[in-house]
Amino acid sequence: EPFEMPFLNQEKNITLIRKPVEEVSLELFQSLEEKDIIFIDSSHIIRPGNDLLHIFFEILPILKKGVIIHIHDIFSPRHYPKEWLTEKMRFWNEQYLLEAFLHNNHDYQVLFTANHLVKSHYEEAKKVLIHLQPNSEPSSFWMQKINQA
Repeated sequence: EPFEMPFLNQEKNITLIRKPVEEVSLELFQSLEEKDIIFIDSSHIIRPGNDLLHIFFEILPILKKGVIIHIHDIFSPRHYPKEWLTEKMRFWNEQYLLEAFLHNNHDYQVLFTANHLVKSHYEEAKKVLIHLQPNSEPSSFWMQKINQA
C-alpha cells in the first residue's frame, strides 16, 4: 500500500508487509491459496526493473489457481481519464500492460471492471452504489487465476 492507512494496522484478517514488492520473497506469493486476495496498487508506470514489471513477470505467473487479484487505478476498456493527462500530468501505462497481459491469456478470468460497469450501466450501479456520482471514474479491476501454468 503506497499510502498507508491507519485502519490497516487494526485489521486482524490481513497481512501488512512494509517493504517494496520487489523485496518480498516470491515464496509468500506462491503460498497464497484459492480465494486469497492480492491487492495491487503500484507505481502505475512501466520502467526497467520496477515494481510493475516484477508484479507482471515474476508474481502473477506463480500464483496458484483460484487466487483473486485486484488492481487499482484501471479504467479498461476505456483509457485513463483525459484530465489525468492534461491537468494532473499522470502518464500512467499500467492498464495497457494489463490489457496486453490478458490478451489471449487463458490462465486468468476477469471478474469485475468497475469503470465499465458504471459507464455502461450507471442507473443500475447507482442503485447499489449509493455514493456514486455521475462524473465518477471508478477504477477497481478484479481477476482470478483459473489455470495453473
